[in-house]
Amino acid sequence: MHEITGAQPISLHHDISTRTGEEIVVITLAEAPSIREHGKR
Repeated sequence: MHEITGAQPISLHHDISTRTGEEIVVITLAEAPSIREHGKR
């Protein structure tokens, strides 16, 4: 996660619906992630 966002993860939460199989993953970062602007030259 650190390689992708540039920020250290501090916690992770995961849940899955037994009915639909949908999953959600929430990752809390120590700071705001680095943002790369796309499409600007």
